[in-house]
Amino acid sequence: MEQKGISSRQALVGAIIIIVVTSVLTWTIFMFNYRALINDLSSKAENIALMEEMSKSPSFERLVKVLSIVKNKYIDNPDIDKLLLGAAEGSVSALNDPYSTFFTVKEFKSFHEETDGTYGGIGVQVTDEGKYVVVVAAFPNTPGAVTRFEGAKEGDPAGLKPRDKIIKVDGRDIVGQETTQVVKLIKGQPGTMVELTVLREHPQTGTRELVFKIERARIVIPTTEAKLLSQNPNIGYLKINQFLEMTTRQVRQDIDGLKEKGAQALILDLRHNPGGRLDVVVEIAGMFVPRGPVVHVVDRSGKRVTHTSNNPGGLGMPLVVLVDEASASASEILAGAIQDREAGVLVGVPTFGKGLVQQVWDLEDGTGLKLTVSKYLTPKGRDINRKIDPDTKKQVGGGIKPDIEVPWTEDARFGDPKTDPQLGKALEVVTGRLAIKQRASGTGG
Repeated sequence: MEQKGISSRQALVGAIIIIVVTSVLTWTIFMFNYRALINDLSSKAENIALMEEMSKSPSFERLVKVLSIVKNKYIDNPDIDKLLLGAAEGSVSALNDPYSTFFTVKEFKSFHEETDGTYGGIGVQVTDEGKYVVVVAAFPNTPGAVTRFEGAKEGDPAGLKPRDKIIKVDGRDIVGQETTQVVKLIKGQPGTMVELTVLREHPQTGTRELVFKIERARIVIPTTEAKLLSQNPNIGYLKINQFLEMTTRQVRQDIDGLKEKGAQALILDLRHNPGGRLDVVVEIAGMFVPRGPVVHVVDRSGKRVTHTSNNPGGLGMPLVVLVDEASASASEILAGAIQDREAGVLVGVPTFGKGLVQQVWDLEDGTGLKLTVSKYLTPKGRDINRKIDPDTKKQVGGGIKPDIEVPWTEDARFGDPKTDPQLGKALEVVTGRLAIKQRASGTGG
């Protein structure tokens, strides 16, 4: 009920009185939410509006009834803090967004460890896909990348692969469980063992169930790898594995170092890169694309913020970018900027298709919240976020399609142009573009 001329303070007091009359438990929940909202929302008016909306919702009344029954009738006397913690987790889970997560104290600590670049585990990035926890990428030279499945034959590839669906951890069925809960089961002290059962789809042989017995290790996420290719010492190779805080400095050092060693063209490898920080990838994109837009970030109100490059000339040499189905999020921002701005050629297969941006809140009691707050568009306005068909549960559209598609083959070996068909094609393309540049400038042999 609203009355013109009533003050914010009067409205708030009135709301409190109504809730107190309803029940003491409702009052407790109100004050819990009110204190949190005072810290997080931009104005008291928003707090009052949200409280009013909640008080009118039948679902809020139902929540109070459920908590009251549980608190007063459960055989053991439950801790109210644990009940409210469960309510917080449930509110985020109800979004049905695989990228939004409420973190307990232990989970938030683990999240920080991973984003800082080290943790105890097997070196695999995962995400939700329907009821499954699906592998996005295994970091190079980690247990998850090099361990062979039980009963593997000669020629069978080692390691977990993108799109592997994890169905069991240590024999426990985890289908339908939250990704954060599954990650907790997979991580652990270095030197201990974990058994993963996965479903792997193959276009010729169909779906296979594979078992991996993996020894956990201290995972130090290598953010970059750089070298000159032996096949052509004029061609530099730079692999970015993830976009963390230290990656900007490492990429700048790698590019400078390759140029000093004589690199006149570059292959940028974003395969198996699950993403990372938005601010980091925007800085790095400025090393590759000339002055102008890198990415547009759009919030729920439709407000658009454009992040730009201030580099007058971009990289200044021929560039080919490698992408695959495990190139996700920040990797796609960089690949999309390079493609839209025509700063290089993309080679590989379509990317993962994650065009959403998350923000992280430290809730000051050790818990945390990661929430999808906006989407991003490429410089030309493309929305590359994948959509899941509600009937088939399969991906529809999404991702960035490379300029030159080169599929991966079962007998391929990563990182060697002779056995890596995608890298081999990238080398062919960038060599040709370098030759054209040299002829145009009169420096070719």
